[in-house]
Amino acid sequence: MLNLDPCPFCGAEISARLFDDVSDEGDEDTEGKYVLVHGGTASLCPIEHHDGEYLGMLIYDSPEEATATWNTRCGLDRN
Repeated sequence: MLNLDPCPFCGAEISARLFDDVSDEGDEDTEGKYVLVHGGTASLCPIEHHDGEYLGMLIYDSPEEATATWNTRCGLDRN
């Protein structure tokens, strides 16, 4: 089970999902790749565009890679 930290701005749930952008359909570079998705309806959240929309422009090789990247916070020591 993935343990993604919530959105640091609004506390909404974040999930890693298979990338399925129709504009990239058939693109071998994105098949089986993952993206991060912002959940909830936090209308005042500065990083949410629409519920369920991809966050950012990065595409990850695995849900674990997406989780590790999302959970990294500049200046926050997790030890």
